[in-house]
Amino acid sequence: MKKNKNIFIIALGILTGCLLMLTLFLIHREFHQAHRKISSEESEEIIPLGVEFDLSRFDGVSLSRRIKYRLFENAKWIDNGDEHQLVLGNAKFKNSREKTTTLCDAYSMIELVFQAEGIAIAGDAPKIVLRTSCESTEGSEFLNPISIPWKRIKNLKPKERNYKEGNTTLFFRSLDDFWPLEWSLFEMRLYPPDGSNSFQITGYDVIAIHGEPLNFFLAPFENWP
Repeated sequence: MKKNKNIFIIALGILTGCLLMLTLFLIHREFHQAHRKISSEESEEIIPLGVEFDLSRFDGVSLSRRIKYRLFENAKWIDNGDEHQLVLGNAKFKNSREKTTTLCDAYSMIELVFQAEGIAIAGDAPKIVLRTSCESTEGSEFLNPISIPWKRIKNLKPKERNYKEGNTTLFFRSLDDFWPLEWSLFEMRLYPPDGSNSFQITGYDVIAIHGEPLNFFLAPFENWP
């Protein structure tokens, strides 16, 4: 009887020890997983709403992401009947020489590529490429509106190659014999005056920041003023 009792006590001790070791192992694993999770979250920087105009304390990837947010977080279209105007945000930051600058000081030209929604001509979506100078008022938190003068180009044939007005040039790609009604911003590039690498924003970036595609619509020809 005593021998059986001792065996029971030993077995209970072994079982308790195993449970203790298992518990310690699980705690250890959860601890390391939690730390890996925190580390991962910290590397995925979350940009808050209302990104500030002055980004001078940021650099590298963090600065690039904030510039994208500044450009498109509050982007909007203004339609005055004669043209569509796109309003984008401005930013102040330090360039590679640690000199404080703004977007239009660092980049002299803006290129916007709009793609027709739901249409393909010989496998290619019709596109409008707009190139214009980057302009802003000193101290303004917004770039000067970028105009698409639809009223003045409505009589152009869709197969025209380009149209120029002032500092703005429009290039038409893969258009057929009609003007598509809905257009979405497919890509944006900012070009520096020295011809070095451009700053690119994709349509996916715009959706992630703005919450939806940046689209504009045209009325059918018969309804145009």
